[in-house]
Amino acid sequence: AQALARVGHWDLDLSSGAVHWSDEICRIAGLDPAQVTPSYATFLERVHPEDRSEVDAVHQREAQFLQPFEFGYRLLLEGGEVRHIQARLVTHVAADGRPLRVIGTCQDVTPLVQSQRQLREGEDKLRSLFELSPLGIALIGAGGRCLRTNDAFCRILRRGDHGQQPFTLAPESAHVVDRLRCAALASGDSSITSDHTLRCGDGHQLPVRLRAQRLLLEEPGGEEGLIWLMVEDLQELSLIH
Repeated sequence: AQALARVGHWDLDLSSGAVHWSDEICRIAGLDPAQVTPSYATFLERVHPEDRSEVDAVHQREAQFLQPFEFGYRLLLEGGEVRHIQARLVTHVAADGRPLRVIGTCQDVTPLVQSQRQLREGEDKLRSLFELSPLGIALIGAGGRCLRTNDAFCRILRRGDHGQQPFTLAPESAHVVDRLRCAALASGDSSITSDHTLRCGDGHQLPVRLRAQRLLLEEPGGEEGLIWLMVEDLQELSLIH
């Protein structure tokens, strides 16, 4: 069970200094349970050099943790493999308050850390695509509220503030966009495309092609009924074609 959960446990007798590691602790640290003699020095050798001082500071105070204490660090194994560890420890005391032993667990959370890193990298790529897209793109809420926009969206609609703050479209444009938003929400996963005339930030009327797509993944607790709106300047398209 410990191997499946990537969790090992250890305990330290504060009076004798005797320490016990579970087999999974050894495996997490890249050590052979049959060959290793558990010791703090052996453990510290495996801690990533950049994390050793912080881990050692915890070790110096471990008899003080009368409530469960959690912290994270990295192990650096032979061959250069790095493992991310989430540790938890607590001190057990005698009836007179004397610290007797420290019990701890270590969980290898490397797969979780790697998944989070990949997710962040994916989000960074999507953010770059959003910002650099030649298409005008906006996150639209009810009533024509533009919650997030890229530069191309603001350029097409001739807004000088580049969408640095959320804003609401002009009333007639907001009405058009809100009808499209409702249609996109009712269409399921399909996108809705139609041509319209929108009033720009400088008051000009601009023929545009709008494509609306409901959010496929909504943030928990976030605003409902949001869509992605893509806008193309039909005048620019006619020059291209």
